[in-house]
Amino acid sequence: MNALYFRHLFQNTARGVVHTVSASGEKGEFCLCSLCSDGRPLEEEAHVGEFFRLEKAVITMLLLENLHPEDLKKVGKLLKTNKVERVLIPYGDTAENLPELSKAEKVQILKAGETVVLQEKGWNIWVKCLDHGPKGNLVLYHGPCETSKKGMDCLMAVKPAGAELPCSACVCQEDHTCGMRCCLYNDFILCKGHNGKYDGSYVLGTLLLGNADIKTKEKELREDLKPYLADLRVISMNESGCSEKVSDSFITDLGEKNRRFDQFYILPGNIEGNDGMLKTILRGGPRRIPFLTSQEAGVCISGFLKNKSEL
Repeated sequence: MNALYFRHLFQNTARGVVHTVSASGEKGEFCLCSLCSDGRPLEEEAHVGEFFRLEKAVITMLLLENLHPEDLKKVGKLLKTNKVERVLIPYGDTAENLPELSKAEKVQILKAGETVVLQEKGWNIWVKCLDHGPKGNLVLYHGPCETSKKGMDCLMAVKPAGAELPCSACVCQEDHTCGMRCCLYNDFILCKGHNGKYDGSYVLGTLLLGNADIKTKEKELREDLKPYLADLRVISMNESGCSEKVSDSFITDLGEKNRRFDQFYILPGNIEGNDGMLKTILRGGPRRIPFLTSQEAGVCISGFLKNKSEL
């Protein structure tokens, strides 16, 4: 079926966030990978294998932050076995010394306050490096651009991604059976009627807050995120989800624009100090749904945008 297929995958890591977004449609294929940790090894089960199970793929953008040396070795293999067009690293991060970075077409060490904004194959990307003393933190937003959503109908499924239901990181241009199979045969949360009642737009944006110390950057982030708040469907946090780094009001306000829709919060299960965050999310109402990734399972969010005139 001719459509814009997308997959947001949060791998089964109990510490850190290993995330990909992949889209495939008439404008071609797009793949972004983001790896963020607290400096300790990512805890993962064997069925994840090497990051993303990618080989000979084209990775449009790769983001790296605060990874353990053993995990950086895996990143080195990722760079050697795939075509990576662009790498983003916050200032002061040890990843900038990775020898295999020479394999990437472009490497950017982002300075404090530096922002990258671009559009790839109908997908919007916004990245900012926040000042955090000797090492910066990356914040990422991504989602389909308005022209990709205009005149479209949409189906999206949210489900656990574990050993019994392994999810590939990238959507295959030639074979869409993975996404279609999930929509037909597996138990999941189905997001069908999530178009805005008045403007007809779809809510598909993802925000990765990573390790950001939000309490010290709250005013700055509130201003930066204004253009994206109405499109937030998925919010991911690593250390930023710890109680001492974020206020309840900030998290509550992130969901205020989309109270009619389910909104998903992804947190690593073994990050200390996120108990208060879980309470804040749940107090937001039944449409605020937390997922704790673990060695047992991650989260896969997949679906497609299809022109209404062709349905």
